[in-house]
Amino acid sequence: MGTRHLIVIYYNGKYVLAQYGQWDGYPEGQGFQILKFLSKPGQITALKSNLHLLQVATPDELKAIDKECEQADNEEQQRLRRLVLVFEECALNRRYPSLSRDTSAKILNIIADAKDDKPILIKEVKEELEFAKDGLFCEWVYVIDLDTNELKVSGGGVAQFDVEAPQFFVEFDIEKLPGEKEFLSKIVNGMSEKNDEEGEENSEKNKMSMVNRQR
Repeated sequence: MGTRHLIVIYYNGKYVLAQYGQWDGYPEGQGFQILKFLSKPGQITALKSNLHLLQVATPDELKAIDKECEQADNEEQQRLRRLVLVFEECALNRRYPSLSRDTSAKILNIIADAKDDKPILIKEVKEELEFAKDGLFCEWVYVIDLDTNELKVSGGGVAQFDVEAPQFFVEFDIEKLPGEKEFLSKIVNGMSEKNDEEGEENSEKNKMSMVNRQR
Protein backbone atom coordinates (compact mmCIF):
# COMPACT_ATOMS: atom_id res chain seq x y z
CA MET A 1 0.00 0.00 0.00
CA GLY A 2 1.31 3.47 -0.88
CA THR A 3 1.94 5.10 2.49
CA ARG A 4 4.76 7.61 2.13
CA HIS A 5 7.19 8.07 4.95
CA LEU A 6 10.70 8.98 6.03
CA ILE A 7 13.15 6.94 8.06
CA VAL A 8 15.66 9.28 9.67
CA ILE A 9 18.90 8.74 11.57
CA TYR A 10 20.23 11.44 13.90
CA TYR A 11 23.81 11.04 15.13
CA ASN A 12 26.47 13.28 16.65
CA GLY A 13 24.20 16.30 16.61
CA LYS A 14 23.03 16.10 13.00
CA TYR A 15 20.73 14.24 10.63
CA VAL A 16 22.85 11.77 8.64
CA LEU A 17 20.09 9.93 6.77
CA ALA A 18 16.57 10.68 5.56
CA GLN A 19 15.34 7.67 3.60
CA TYR A 20 12.14 8.30 1.64
CA GLY A 21 9.86 5.31 1.33
CA GLN A 22 6.76 4.85 -0.82
CA TRP A 23 5.16 1.74 0.63
CA ASP A 24 3.67 0.49 3.92
CA GLY A 25 4.81 3.45 6.01
CA TYR A 26 2.27 2.82 8.80
CA PRO A 27 3.46 1.40 12.15
CA GLU A 28 2.29 -2.14 11.37
CA GLY A 29 4.41 -2.03 8.21
CA GLN A 30 7.72 -0.17 8.25
CA GLY A 31 7.30 0.63 11.94
CA PHE A 32 7.41 -3.06 12.83
CA GLN A 33 10.41 -3.56 10.55
CA ILE A 34 12.31 -0.79 12.32
CA LEU A 35 11.29 -2.21 15.69
CA LYS A 36 12.51 -5.66 14.65
CA PHE A 37 15.86 -4.28 13.49
CA LEU A 38 16.48 -2.22 16.64
CA SER A 39 15.44 -5.09 18.92
CA LYS A 40 18.07 -7.45 17.51
CA PRO A 41 21.26 -7.50 19.64
CA GLY A 42 24.26 -5.84 18.06
CA GLN A 43 22.39 -3.97 15.35
CA ILE A 44 22.83 -0.51 16.86
CA THR A 45 26.57 -1.03 17.20
CA ALA A 46 26.80 -2.26 13.60
CA LEU A 47 24.69 0.66 12.40
CA LYS A 48 26.87 3.24 14.13
CA SER A 49 30.09 1.67 12.94
CA ASN A 50 29.06 1.92 9.30
CA LEU A 51 27.44 5.34 9.18
CA HIS A 52 30.70 6.77 7.86
CA LEU A 53 30.01 4.85 4.64
CA LEU A 54 27.02 7.04 3.81
CA GLN A 55 27.85 9.30 0.90
CA VAL A 56 25.55 11.83 -0.71
CA ALA A 57 25.32 11.20 -4.44
CA THR A 58 26.05 14.23 -6.60
CA PRO A 59 23.51 15.43 -9.19
CA ASP A 60 25.76 14.09 -11.95
CA GLU A 61 25.99 10.70 -10.24
CA LEU A 62 22.20 10.53 -9.88
CA LYS A 63 21.72 11.37 -13.56
CA ALA A 64 24.22 8.69 -14.59
CA ILE A 65 22.55 6.13 -12.31
CA ASP A 66 19.11 6.98 -13.72
CA LYS A 67 20.42 6.54 -17.26
CA GLU A 68 22.18 3.28 -16.40
CA CYS A 69 19.13 1.81 -14.67
CA GLU A 70 16.71 2.94 -17.38
CA GLN A 71 18.81 1.17 -20.00
CA ALA A 72 19.11 -1.95 -17.85
CA ASP A 73 15.35 -2.01 -17.24
CA ASN A 74 14.64 -1.69 -20.96
CA GLU A 75 16.94 -4.63 -21.67
CA GLU A 76 15.28 -6.68 -18.91
CA GLN A 77 11.83 -5.90 -20.29
CA GLN A 78 12.91 -7.09 -23.71
CA ARG A 79 14.48 -10.22 -22.25
CA LEU A 80 11.35 -11.07 -20.25
CA ARG A 81 9.04 -9.91 -23.04
CA ARG A 82 6.84 -7.80 -20.77
CA LEU A 83 6.50 -4.11 -20.02
CA VAL A 84 6.21 -4.17 -16.22
CA LEU A 85 9.02 -5.25 -13.88
CA VAL A 86 8.40 -6.24 -10.27
CA PHE A 87 10.41 -4.58 -7.50
CA GLU A 88 13.24 -7.10 -7.35
CA GLU A 89 13.70 -6.98 -11.12
CA CYS A 90 14.24 -3.21 -11.32
CA ALA A 91 17.87 -2.25 -11.80
CA LEU A 92 17.79 0.52 -9.19
CA ASN A 93 16.59 -1.90 -6.51
CA ARG A 94 19.27 -4.43 -7.43
CA ARG A 95 22.23 -2.13 -7.99
CA TYR A 96 21.55 0.94 -5.85
CA PRO A 97 18.91 -0.02 -3.27
CA SER A 98 19.93 2.84 -0.95
CA LEU A 99 18.58 5.27 -3.57
CA SER A 100 15.28 3.46 -4.11
CA ARG A 101 11.90 4.45 -2.72
CA ASP A 102 11.16 0.73 -2.37
CA THR A 103 13.89 0.07 0.21
CA SER A 104 12.42 1.83 3.27
CA ALA A 105 13.46 0.13 6.56
CA LYS A 106 15.78 -2.25 4.70
CA ILE A 107 18.22 0.67 4.50
CA LEU A 108 19.07 -0.07 8.14
CA ASN A 109 20.18 -3.60 7.23
CA ILE A 110 22.07 -2.34 4.20
CA ILE A 111 24.10 -0.04 6.44
CA ALA A 112 24.56 -2.43 9.36
CA ASP A 113 25.47 -5.39 7.14
CA ALA A 114 28.02 -3.55 4.97
CA LYS A 115 31.24 -5.59 5.04
CA ASP A 116 33.63 -3.40 3.07
CA ASP A 117 34.44 0.28 2.68
CA LYS A 118 32.32 0.74 -0.43
CA PRO A 119 30.28 3.98 -0.11
CA ILE A 120 26.54 3.68 0.41
CA LEU A 121 25.03 6.31 -1.85
CA ILE A 122 22.15 8.35 -0.44
CA LYS A 123 20.23 11.45 -1.45
CA GLU A 124 20.87 14.88 0.05
CA VAL A 125 19.63 14.67 3.65
CA LYS A 126 18.52 18.30 3.97
CA GLU A 127 16.47 18.09 0.80
CA GLU A 128 14.86 14.80 1.79
CA LEU A 129 13.93 16.20 5.20
CA GLU A 130 11.84 18.87 3.50
CA PHE A 131 9.34 16.14 2.68
CA ALA A 132 8.88 15.51 6.39
CA LYS A 133 7.31 18.96 6.73
CA ASP A 134 4.52 18.03 4.34
CA GLY A 135 1.59 17.26 6.62
CA LEU A 136 -0.52 16.01 3.72
CA PHE A 137 1.74 13.65 1.79
CA CYS A 138 4.30 12.58 4.40
CA GLU A 139 2.20 10.28 6.52
CA TRP A 140 4.81 8.90 8.93
CA VAL A 141 8.26 9.88 10.18
CA TYR A 142 10.49 7.52 12.16
CA VAL A 143 13.58 9.06 13.76
CA ILE A 144 16.31 6.85 15.17
CA ASP A 145 18.11 9.23 17.51
CA LEU A 146 21.45 7.62 18.30
CA ASP A 147 22.43 10.51 20.56
CA THR A 148 19.53 10.01 22.98
CA ASN A 149 19.15 6.30 22.10
CA GLU A 150 15.49 6.70 21.21
CA LEU A 151 13.10 5.76 18.43
CA LYS A 152 10.75 8.68 17.84
CA VAL A 153 7.54 8.44 15.83
CA SER A 154 5.52 11.19 14.21
CA GLY A 155 3.02 11.35 11.40
CA GLY A 156 -0.53 10.56 10.56
CA GLY A 157 -1.07 14.02 9.09
CA VAL A 158 -1.78 15.48 12.54
CA ALA A 159 1.14 17.88 12.71
CA GLN A 160 3.89 18.88 10.33
CA PHE A 161 7.36 17.68 11.19
CA ASP A 162 9.64 20.62 11.99
CA VAL A 163 13.29 19.54 11.83
CA GLU A 164 14.27 22.47 14.05
CA ALA A 165 11.73 21.66 16.75
CA PRO A 166 10.23 18.26 15.94
CA GLN A 167 7.18 16.98 17.77
CA PHE A 168 6.49 13.29 18.14
CA PHE A 169 3.53 11.14 19.09
CA VAL A 170 5.73 8.87 21.15
CA GLU A 171 9.39 8.23 21.97
CA PHE A 172 10.76 4.77 22.79
CA ASP A 173 13.93 3.95 24.69
CA ILE A 174 15.88 1.72 22.31
CA GLU A 175 17.26 -0.20 25.27
CA LYS A 176 13.72 -1.01 26.43
CA LEU A 177 11.73 -1.48 23.24
CA PRO A 178 8.26 -3.02 23.62
CA GLY A 179 6.75 -5.81 21.60
CA GLU A 180 4.68 -5.10 18.51
CA LYS A 181 1.34 -4.93 20.34
CA GLU A 182 2.53 -2.39 22.93
CA PHE A 183 4.47 -0.49 20.26
CA LEU A 184 1.33 0.00 18.22
CA SER A 185 -0.82 0.77 21.25
CA LYS A 186 1.51 3.54 22.43
CA ILE A 187 1.55 5.14 19.00
CA VAL A 188 -2.24 5.06 18.77
CA ASN A 189 -2.55 6.56 22.26
CA GLY A 190 0.02 9.21 21.40
CA MET A 191 -1.91 10.15 18.26
CA SER A 192 -5.13 10.37 20.22
CA GLU A 193 -3.56 12.64 22.85
CA LYS A 194 -2.11 14.85 20.13
CA ASN A 195 -5.48 15.09 18.44
CA ASP A 196 -7.09 16.07 21.73
CA GLU A 197 -4.45 18.74 22.35
CA GLU A 198 -4.84 20.22 18.91
CA GLY A 199 -8.62 20.05 19.20
CA GLU A 200 -8.49 22.05 22.44
CA GLU A 201 -6.12 24.59 20.89
CA ASN A 202 -8.36 25.03 17.85
CA SER A 203 -11.41 25.32 20.07
CA GLU A 204 -9.72 28.04 22.14
CA LYS A 205 -8.69 29.90 18.99
CA ASN A 206 -12.26 29.73 17.68
CA LYS A 207 -13.57 31.11 20.98
CA MET A 208 -11.12 34.00 20.89
CA SER A 209 -12.05 34.70 17.27
CA MET A 210 -15.75 34.81 18.18
CA VAL A 211 -15.05 37.16 21.12
CA ASN A 212 -13.04 39.49 18.90
CA ARG A 213 -15.82 39.60 16.30
CA GLN A 214 -18.36 40.50 18.95
CA ARG A 215 -16.35 43.51 20.16
